[in-house]
Amino acid sequence: MNENKVYNLLEKMYVEFSGKFDKVDQRFEQVDQRFEQIDQRFEQIDQRFEQVDQRFEQMDQQFDRLKQRMGKLELKVENDISGKIEILFDGQKQMMAQLDRIEERVNQHEEIIIKRIK
Repeated sequence: MNENKVYNLLEKMYVEFSGKFDKVDQRFEQVDQRFEQIDQRFEQIDQRFEQVDQRFEQMDQQFDRLKQRMGKLELKVENDISGKIEILFDGQKQMMAQLDRIEERVNQHEEIIIKRIK
């Protein structure tokens, strides 16, 4: 009879432990689900960071293209346009000098005409 008591006691303990282990298993499953949700969130964040990285790479490429274009423009200004501007200024100086000479001659002729009229 003593063996029955021990057996019953062991059976009760087994049932109690099984119930507690089931609860522990449930809690672990909940923790696993939470970790899965966290993993999904991190994956979403990683995707967003990848998108941001791609945009920065595109911007870097655009800046590189702009730098190249600016370099070409600088060369063109230095080589082509600056020389042409200097030529224009020289031409303007020559025209102004010629206009001054013409004005002097016109003034001289006016004086001659005025002297003859008097």
